[in-house]
Amino acid sequence: MKFRVLETNTINETIRLLARWHNETPEQWIQNYTFSEQDVISTVNRMVRDTSVIILAEEDRPIGFVWGEKQQNDLMILSLYVDENFRKHQVATDLKLQLEDWCRSNGIHKIMTTVHSKNKNMLALNEKLGYEQKMIHMEKKLR
Repeated sequence: MKFRVLETNTINETIRLLARWHNETPEQWIQNYTFSEQDVISTVNRMVRDTSVIILAEEDRPIGFVWGEKQQNDLMILSLYVDENFRKHQVATDLKLQLEDWCRSNGIHKIMTTVHSKNKNMLALNEKLGYEQKMIHMEKKLR
């Protein structure tokens, strides 16, 4: 498996695939979740901004990615996805470690992220890698 920083200055098939993965992922935790092609297009357009950083994991094809946006000296992780066939093989860990290396080399001092409360695997990984909970988002649907 190899990792590389993906060029985000042009829209291509890889960017489109990652945008689709980003928009599909909430289906795992949100009941009746749906997204549209317009959602994917919006994500593509956001991914090609000059503030985006994408680390891609590849075998003979893309198998996972982590996407973040630079915010001055910080980076906010917006998405991390690993193909189901490659989960439990440390790909997510390696993606996050690759991102940390990139951040150190590029003057980023802090990485932030949000995680769905039902995503126990990512919560555990973040804690293992030294991430600390700073704020808990709560909501209530009104009827």
